[in-house]
Amino acid sequence: VLREKLAEWYTAMGNPTKAKNIIINTGTSPLFKDLFRFLLEEGDEVLLPHPYYSVYHVSALLTPAKIRFYSVNPKTLTIDMNDFKSKFNPNKTKFVVVASPGNPYGNIISKKEYQEIVKIVNNNAYILSDEIYRNVGFHGRVPSILDIANKKDNIIVSNAFSKGFRMYTARVGFFILPDHLIEPFRVLLQHTLLTANPSAQFAAAEALNHLEE
Repeated sequence: VLREKLAEWYTAMGNPTKAKNIIINTGTSPLFKDLFRFLLEEGDEVLLPHPYYSVYHVSALLTPAKIRFYSVNPKTLTIDMNDFKSKFNPNKTKFVVVASPGNPYGNIISKKEYQEIVKIVNNNAYILSDEIYRNVGFHGRVPSILDIANKKDNIIVSNAFSKGFRMYTARVGFFILPDHLIEPFRVLLQHTLLTANPSAQFAAAEALNHLEE
């Protein structure tokens, strides 16, 4: 039920999404931890925003990959694209994290910035776009990386109910994954998580019935 509701929600926001591409977990933190370890190997590099939400860094530390950081300008609240480009190594960088609105700055990534990021990465790495604050924007619709890269095989989106829906202790988060990652990642979770609390999932599904309230 919840995956269907989430697919309808993202589709209504202009980002066509299928329920089969959604993975639900107990918040997004375990998803980050598992995905980082799933995708990163010895010799790989992961590129994170600076400053960053601590879970990104800790999840990266649990892998053998080298951690690199690109800068978010505190004055303009934009990504330093020259810094991003210089830190991205097409031969080594396998995983990139972006967040919009970002934590701690609250910077909102524009469609133009997303386009630049996707162009620089050029399918040489996975891009994880953390959108957990997307539904708490105060100045209209917050853009998504799915606005410009909806059918890319290297795009992963994360979101949850803890912020915009104030469901902090319910611990319901989700990923939107490309087709080829669905089965292997689901198998991984089936042997580590089993399932997120069904009661919390039904509560989250009901919350999606009251988006305008």
